[in-house]
Amino acid sequence: MKSFLTKILWLVLLLSSTALAVDDPLFRIKEHGKWGFINHSGDVVIAPQFDDCYYQFSEGLAAVMVNEKWGYI
Repeated sequence: MKSFLTKILWLVLLLSSTALAVDDPLFRIKEHGKWGFINHSGDVVIAPQFDDCYYQFSEGLAAVMVNEKWGYI
């Protein structure tokens, strides 16, 4: 019985930590010729400062271009 309760406790902890790790998705915006990102509420999270950017974040990273060089944020 103790082993079963321990497994349930670990499962609950795992699921709750996974739920906390999921961030709100960010969406790209363009202002004055520069790209940035907003959240689902419309709040600017990353100010428009990039010459170009990929459409979305993947595994916590987004490809962006500054001065004709690509990198990740």
